Amino acid sequence: MKTIHFLVCTIVVLYCTACETPRYVYSASTANTLKLNKKNDAKAAVNFTSTGLLQSVSTNYFKSKGVDVQTAYAITKKVGLKFDFYSKREISQSGISENDLPTNRINYKKNGIEISSGWFNIIKKEEDDNIDVFVGVGKGKFTFIDAMYNKQTKAYDLYNHSTNYIKLFVQPSYNSNINKFLKAGVAFRFSSISYKNVKTNLIDIDDEPLAYIDSKPSFFGDFIVNAELSFKKIKGLSVQAQIGSTHLFTNFKAANNSIELASTKYYYNNKWFTIGAVANFNKLF
Repeated sequence: MKTIHFLVCTIVVLYCTACETPRYVYSASTANTLKLNKKNDAKAAVNFTSTGLLQSVSTNYFKSKGVDVQTAYAITKKVGLKFDFYSKREISQSGISENDLPTNRINYKKNGIEISSGWFNIIKKEEDDNIDVFVGVGKGKFTFIDAMYNKQTKAYDLYNHSTNYIKLFVQPSYNSNINKFLKAGVAFRFSSISYKNVKTNLIDIDDEPLAYIDSKPSFFGDFIVNAELSFKKIKGLSVQAQIGSTHLFTNFKAANNSIELASTKYYYNNKWFTIGAVANFNKLF
């Protein structure tokens, strides 16, 4: 029954995703779902991101590479502390060419850190089945360079965008043992992103609300399914994988435009997939 529940949740996450859209200014970090069981538990994980595995390749070229480093420590038998660092590089290029002209190419960079604290083992239905709730804060920087081909000059015009951001989030999760070696869980992360120091030369492009995203916080919801596989002959080391879908709840409107634009959502990367290794220091040493 647990296996069926896990497969259903995975299908729901995949169903909620949509195709990647260029010129986005948000890309979710891998959720820290490291599981704590008792006081002094200490874990660390290194995850490798491949967003491109879930993107449509029929019309767009998309390549992603990134790394997330995560740690978790149980201060008491119920209270834990988590810390994360992430770095991501992505490339997006349209596969549709007009009159055989070169298409624009967008290079993204993102770096950030997060720290959170919360409660684990809130409800235990069975051994190691529990509910966790963590609350945290993070900061980072997101930049991209859009090389757009100019038909008049027959050269590329460079459009730049960079912004710092502050992140506040809460993340409840449910974890369960599928069997002796496989653990799985689901989580929902609700985040508030406040953009600061926005610098862009895309202000005059009507369909880009990038110049005024700092007018109010952006609210995101991340739906996450994760799994961790351990091995009988390898103590303290396991493999984990995660799939997630992101959704933006906030609408924006061009405040300084003479023509009143309808409320719109800016672009963002709406799904991710990661795979990595987990070290349980209590079992290793």
